[in-house]
Amino acid sequence: MTFARIRLKEALRNVKGNGSSSYAGGYGVKDTDPSRKYFDESLSDRERAVFEGGIALATAYHQFVGTPLRSDERFLTHLGGLIERVLKVQPFRTDSKVRLSVSKEEPGAFAYTSLSGKMFDVSVTIRYGEATATCRLRYIDELSFPLMYVERVENSEATHVHRRPS
Repeated sequence: MTFARIRLKEALRNVKGNGSSSYAGGYGVKDTDPSRKYFDESLSDRERAVFEGGIALATAYHQFVGTPLRSDERFLTHLGGLIERVLKVQPFRTDSKVRLSVSKEEPGAFAYTSLSGKMFDVSVTIRYGEATATCRLRYIDELSFPLMYVERVENSEATHVHRRPS
């Protein structure tokens, strides 16, 4: 068994339960969020959900870029699952999906490569109070850049839903 596979198995064992945070958000979060008092009072639930989404995507990118990996699907699926579980541990995260892809040309002489921004496709859903934000990290060919962006924001207190243009 390779060193990377052993480390991955250890990491998966150390992430307890289903990875869901005890601060999953939802109604009444204003009363249960111990960090709320540090944020500007004028901040809306929508703004806070989007802020939390940015934190989650930055975590995925900056914690895992450079991770050694092999291009086989099983390894990529396990690593993607680990990243999903790590993201769900953070407060207010209700869902995350991670897909990693490596082109066949990338691994070098030692049959492994390192995770880069081009390989990510991450979606994270945050629920804060009345708002739900879905934020995304993926490589955009036309920009030649791994872009973190707000894909969708919904408010359950109103019928207003904002979606980015197609």
